[in-house]
Amino acid sequence: SVVAALRNEVQVSAAVETAHRAGILHRDIKPANILVTEYNRPALTDFGIATTTGDSSLTTNGALIGSPSYMAPERAHGDEPRPPVDLWALGATLYAAVEGRPPFDGGESMATLMSVVSEPPAPMLRAGPLEPVLRGLLTKDPDQRSTAAIARAQLAAVAAGNAPAPGAHTPASPP
Repeated sequence: SVVAALRNEVQVSAAVETAHRAGILHRDIKPANILVTEYNRPALTDFGIATTTGDSSLTTNGALIGSPSYMAPERAHGDEPRPPVDLWALGATLYAAVEGRPPFDGGESMATLMSVVSEPPAPMLRAGPLEPVLRGLLTKDPDQRSTAAIARAQLAAVAAGNAPAPGAHTPASPP
């Protein structure tokens, strides 16, 4: 359900924010890497390509590894990974949970990456009050993307039945 997805996203965003404070970037947040325990608590898994802040390597051989539908545009450009890459992936993951499809899907990896870099997300048909939250997280410019704290507050507001308050990094218009 959307309510369960919201609760999970709030908890996962808190975990991501904690990892970022410790200098760890996950770099592969996607639906398959968020498991729900028997007590309905989400667990962020698969830190296999995680890195520390300031590590600019893509992989051991220079290949770009991750899931293109959930990969931030700056990763596709080869920029140094920073916390906003995980926030983009959180937004893409929530988008997939709500809309039933990823926000970017070109059919094959390179086409999907081109879409991530150059196109807006697919139209949101089911997001309702989550649309501004998703747009804030899926902002192409990482310096304008919503922070984890802003996204968590907005998600909590929506989960409580309120409209999300605009955040300092949430754009007023679609990306």
